[in-house]
Amino acid sequence: LRLALSVGSVLEADDQRGAVHLLEHLALASDPELGPHRTVHAGFDETVFRLTVPADGLHDGLRRLRDWALAPALDDDAIEADRAAVLREWAHGLGAGARIQQATVPATFFGSPYAERLPIGTDDDLAAIPADAVRAFHHTWHRPDLLRVIAVGDLDPAHAAAAIAEVFGGEPARDDAPARPAFEVPGHADGKAVVVVDPGATRAAVAVAHKHDRVEARTVGAMRASLVEAVGLAVVNERLTELAHRPGGPVVGAGAGVQRLTRTEAASGVTAVARDGAVLEAYRTLLVEIRRVREHGLRDPEVDRARARLLAAYHTLGADPGGVAADDEADELVRAFTLDEPVPGIAAEVALAVRLLPGITGAELDRWAAGWMGDDSRVVTVIVPEGPDDAVDVAAVQRVAEEVAAATVGPAPDEPAVVALVEALPPPGEVVATDVRYESALGFTGWTLSNGVRVWFRRTGFAPGRVQLSAFSPGGASALDDDEVLAAEVALEVAAGSGLGPLDAQALDRWLAGRDATLGRGLSEGFETFGGAADRDGLEALLLQVWAAVAAPRFEPAALERVVDRWRVALTHAADTVEHLHDVWRQAVWPTDARRHPPTPEALDAVDLDRVRAAYQDRFGDAGDFTFVLVGDLPEPDGLRSLVVRTLGALPASGRVDVPRDWGIRPTPGRVTVADDRGPGTLAAARLQWRGVEVPPRVAFEPQALDETDIFNAPNMELRRVMLQRIGMEHVEVIPSAVHPLV
Repeated sequence: LRLALSVGSVLEADDQRGAVHLLEHLALASDPELGPHRTVHAGFDETVFRLTVPADGLHDGLRRLRDWALAPALDDDAIEADRAAVLREWAHGLGAGARIQQATVPATFFGSPYAERLPIGTDDDLAAIPADAVRAFHHTWHRPDLLRVIAVGDLDPAHAAAAIAEVFGGEPARDDAPARPAFEVPGHADGKAVVVVDPGATRAAVAVAHKHDRVEARTVGAMRASLVEAVGLAVVNERLTELAHRPGGPVVGAGAGVQRLTRTEAASGVTAVARDGAVLEAYRTLLVEIRRVREHGLRDPEVDRARARLLAAYHTLGADPGGVAADDEADELVRAFTLDEPVPGIAAEVALAVRLLPGITGAELDRWAAGWMGDDSRVVTVIVPEGPDDAVDVAAVQRVAEEVAAATVGPAPDEPAVVALVEALPPPGEVVATDVRYESALGFTGWTLSNGVRVWFRRTGFAPGRVQLSAFSPGGASALDDDEVLAAEVALEVAAGSGLGPLDAQALDRWLAGRDATLGRGLSEGFETFGGAADRDGLEALLLQVWAAVAAPRFEPAALERVVDRWRVALTHAADTVEHLHDVWRQAVWPTDARRHPPTPEALDAVDLDRVRAAYQDRFGDAGDFTFVLVGDLPEPDGLRSLVVRTLGALPASGRVDVPRDWGIRPTPGRVTVADDRGPGTLAAARLQWRGVEVPPRVAFEPQALDETDIFNAPNMELRRVMLQRIGMEHVEVIPSAVHPLV
């Protein structure tokens, strides 16, 4: 269930600043027992109440939504109690993100009321707003003609419509109410620049935004224009990814996209995360790439890959249109009301995209590129932590822009040809045993291959055209010595950023264009794992990636440099209060277990490419004890057998069989009390943990998927209720976790 109000902080009068935030709390303060099943979000232009109820709880849920939005308790005592709670929340939310938002919003929304109406308010506004002003805002704007009620899920539409009419139909119309005004964000010929130095920022970053009118795809022509933009942005993002992979370059991560600002305004933007001390060079790099796109356009191979990726994504979406979660559908309908977003339906949208994408021309993309990221209405935001970049100022930012404007920018260099991921596989294996013990009860058939690899498969029609892969091998990090664990954890990221076989990360991405096949690798205490998904045509590409990940992984020095740099930054810059608490807790509960402590800078410095490669090979280089599970819209058994023996049957295997290792380390016994005042920020955090009994290793290390979430709903609801009533906060949770595979 959703109740969406076209009411947000932009409607607050000068003496009402903070009213939206207070009303957000007041709506739920008297009804906390629903716990995680209800939330409310207030923005510049909208307030949205979300509630999940059982199928037989429709009427009760609708009544709650009505009371929250239209009839909360607004007496003086309730408002004062809520004011104290909101001020505490405001302090809680004022981390680096909130401080940076406060500093950048005035430039982003320059010349409009949005610039002075942050939904969270300020502590001064929240402390000063009179109770009468809160009631006046609610009376003026919380009314039936400005709300929509949405119900999605296991319901009969006619019954749901009747229930909504019954609950909300008695609310009187407000003939004397003012019209809901709309506000524009005006353009500006000059650029705006903001530099924010914040000790809570973890890395230096720069963003360039161009504000413009927002155009929704309400017609076929507008839909075509949105697809042209999507293709163009996909090309830009491919280029930015390549920039971030350049060894020693100023950019360590970058991306481009479009952000909704208001109902009528949007901003195209490019963002880069900079290497320490190089934020101005990262900004220069972005400006050069923006000019390169605008002046020289896009290359045909780039466009072909981007189009192929988009087509594959739409085909995947169209293969299972009924797979959209009720939450996602409800939120889409909310946006139809609050943002005027069209909702043609998945089937219609997919059919239109599949029809239009192949016909998009180079001339259309050239026009898009030339008009992308215009010089007017630009906002540049530079965010830096305390450190080598904190002397950067607006004047320095402007000088970089002037230098790039005066420079000559050439076209993108020609790209190398894309080669095959695997030129020739080793001789195939064969199926040496078939296991049908789970066939009748679970639908799974098992094969043992000649190299020892086991494969279980089940053909299903749950998601037409889709295949899921999961694989595990016993041992995991427990099979490694302490000084190898960090290298193994780093190795997974290095391998993922290096590519596979003869292809570096960018070449692999090009090879995968148009192939719907994704693969991930993981390392837990007891297992090394693979996980992947593909469409029916992409299954072979998925299995070829598995073969290359075992037999031909890549480890590039530049990828190791990027990963270690990321880890080092995370250690150097202050973590938030909760993260700091967890670090202190782990060191108290596991004082002798280095695996559960954050790595030291010295340990990171000692990780080199040889150690990374050796740790990876130890866990992933021998596939003989791997078990693969394939489920979905699989080929017929004979065709699947042929594919499996050619790929998985060709995996290297020595016959080694690992078992997880118990190192004998256990949590500190008895009661452990930890007090530490060295954490960052102004907040406090607390953690209590009750440890369970030991379980047999056979059970602890057996792959299983147990969802215990429902068991903890009741204590979570009660804790939230008590915390909300006693201190006005509900940031508390009961979390089931395995503190150790054996505990």
